[in-house]
Amino acid sequence: MSTPVVIRAARIPDPPSAITTKVNIPNSYPLTVDPLVITWTAEYDGGSPIIAYTILIKQNDGVFTEDIVNCAGTDQAIVLETKCLIPIQRLKDTPYSHPWGAFIYAKISATNLVGTSEYSVIGNGA
Repeated sequence: MSTPVVIRAARIPDPPSAITTKVNIPNSYPLTVDPLVITWTAEYDGGSPIIAYTILIKQNDGVFTEDIVNCAGTDQAIVLETKCLIPIQRLKDTPYSHPWGAFIYAKISATNLVGTSEYSVIGNGA
């Protein structure tokens, strides 16, 4: 009798798509600015559920980094909603150092039990 072999019929997921960054600025007073919202579309999960995303935000100096406080891609609410929110002041502070009115760019990869996808096409909108 042979030993059973477990085969996982899965692969690395496809990268997320349709990455957008958006800020809602109200037209009424008092002027309060909502947080930046990063959204994306989950693509094929490779046959294994997505367990995390790596969400990289472009700093003013061109380097992409994670904001693990506000946009932790391991947070299951963020994984399920394919969305995270970042306070505007966070993007103005170090390490992002964006001036008011700057475009905010992001790129995202998806992780399942098999591995991590390539990064998405860089998206923006805010």
